[in-house]
Amino acid sequence: MTSLAPTAEAPQGPPPNAGRAPADGPCAPDGAPGPAAGAPRNDRFHSNHASNCLPLAGTLPKDRDALPAVVAAARAGAQLLRPGWIRGL
Repeated sequence: MTSLAPTAEAPQGPPPNAGRAPADGPCAPDGAPGPAAGAPRNDRFHSNHASNCLPLAGTLPKDRDALPAVVAAARAGAQLLRPGWIRGL
């Protein structure tokens, strides 16, 4: 009878960071050199999928304070949200 229990040599699934970019390292996930330490970044942030009731777009870190302000305005009722029929709900 053969045992199906994993052995010490058998891998126990993917590595802990499989499929995720390193949180802090010299290279991007594709192997390209990352930004120099302290260099400004221009990361685009989007939440404009059709199912989102509040489409957002911005560049981080430049819009770091503006994006939460839009969310706060929407929660207060000052910002119009996409109705459910447009979002396909």
